[in-house]
Amino acid sequence: MKFKTMLLATMLALSPFSIRAQSAAEQPPGADTQIEMQKFEFEKRIEMEKLHVERQKAWISGAAFMVPLMVAAITFALGIRNQAEQSRLQRESQEKSAIAQFELKAAEIVLSEKNPTALKNKAAALKEGLINTR
Repeated sequence: MKFKTMLLATMLALSPFSIRAQSAAEQPPGADTQIEMQKFEFEKRIEMEKLHVERQKAWISGAAFMVPLMVAAITFALGIRNQAEQSRLQRESQEKSAIAQFELKAAEIVLSEKNPTALKNKAAALKEGLINTR
């Protein structure tokens, strides 16, 4: 029985509660506040890192949203530009075609004349008119 009592006393002395009590008794009076301050600083640093990660997530989410919008806007702008270019080229082509048709019709009118003198006069007038219109 004496052995059991000594074993129990030894176990209680080595238990975590008694070690904590002994270490608390051995620490200087301001050690608890110093440990609490270190714990506070550690938790503060962890929270700042979490905040930094959340900000990065927000930027990535914003970029993931903005990239397709930018691509759509650029595609839309290029489509409008291409449409305007195509319209300009078509207008120039129609103008050239109209001028060619006018010159062809004028040549037909001149060549339809039977009298050589009248033909020469019409050709000279047509040549003078075409030079002045260009």
